[in-house]
Amino acid sequence: LGNWDGHGWYVIKFASDSPVLYSYSVDASGTDLTASFTARAEGDVDGDGTTSLFERIGVINSTSGIVEGGAAVFTLDELE
Repeated sequence: LGNWDGHGWYVIKFASDSPVLYSYSVDASGTDLTASFTARAEGDVDGDGTTSLFERIGVINSTSGIVEGGAAVFTLDELE
């Protein structure tokens, strides 16, 4: 289990109480209606030294104030 208290995780209300297979990071910027974030998961599940990457962006809808994710999750070498 990781420490989900820092690095912006509390801002996007994310945590896990289960074991994780990836290294997670988030970059958050802005405030209120200008806030945005990029969340990443990177790991080497098959242990061959090549990592896979999953990345998603999110922004605050300036009209509704609701968090919206990007159109798709960016993936690189997802089967690694």
